[in-house]
Amino acid sequence: MSLTSFLNENLEARKYLSTAFPKPSIRKDVPLLVPSNAPRSGEIGAAFDYIFRFYIQRLNPQTADGGPWVAEGATRVLQRVDRNRAARAREVVHAAKRLLVGFLKGDAQTSDELLASAIRLARLDAIYRSGRGLEYFDSPITEAELHELRELYLHLNPDDWRTDGSCHLNPTFGVANVFARWLPWVHDNPQWLNSEKLALGCVIVPVVVAVQLLASVTVYE
Repeated sequence: MSLTSFLNENLEARKYLSTAFPKPSIRKDVPLLVPSNAPRSGEIGAAFDYIFRFYIQRLNPQTADGGPWVAEGATRVLQRVDRNRAARAREVVHAAKRLLVGFLKGDAQTSDELLASAIRLARLDAIYRSGRGLEYFDSPITEAELHELRELYLHLNPDDWRTDGSCHLNPTFGVANVFARWLPWVHDNPQWLNSEKLALGCVIVPVVVAVQLLASVTVYE
């Protein structure tokens, strides 16, 4: 059971979260800056997550990285079903890390190569999170996809995201993470939370407590 499904089916958890974390108001009069014309808009969104992550790292050299990328988990998933694709997936991850090093050192805007790398990482994310999307893994990346991702990046304002304080990427939540890692299947199956009680005890409650403790710390995920 996914976390979304758990919340949809558990009224008590929804009531607690709505009380502990009031839903912020969202302005409806804000124009859409970058309309999506990509065949898989979610893929571009996930790719932007990676580009934004890289951007935060470049703006804030003190950034603490919480751990491996989600895309890296896909290499283990693919290893069990297609070793050739698993090898290509590892190449994708290694290439992205190499490009990231250059991006963090340079002053130039994102290159097409880095944008394409982020899209490939996003495809691996989908494989790991849902077990779907394998058919798109080797698909060519179009100029339209690169253009859309580039436009999203160009709308970022460095003054909005630069900080002199703490900055964390994919923050971990202390002891809760340690206990979760003891479960032998947690790294092999992203849908390991098939028990509502286990989900509530090992994820939702620790996360809620941890977020409350970290409320005063600048956190980017």
